[in-house]
Amino acid sequence: LGWDKPARVNGMCRKMFGVSAVEWLDYQQCSKLIEALKNMVKRQEEKEGQDAGLQADSDSQG
Repeated sequence: LGWDKPARVNGMCRKMFGVSAVEWLDYQQCSKLIEALKNMVKRQEEKEGQDAGLQADSDSQG
């Protein structure tokens, strides 16, 4: 995801759970946060794959 600052994850904690920092999450909330992050990575990888495919298509047509 390219997140190099803890504030990004803490912001996600605030949005999802109303908690100001990841340290305040319980086990179940941590699990949900991890799954949400994994889904974000998956979507980003799929998007990058589609973008690469579009780039390859335009290269072959040009």
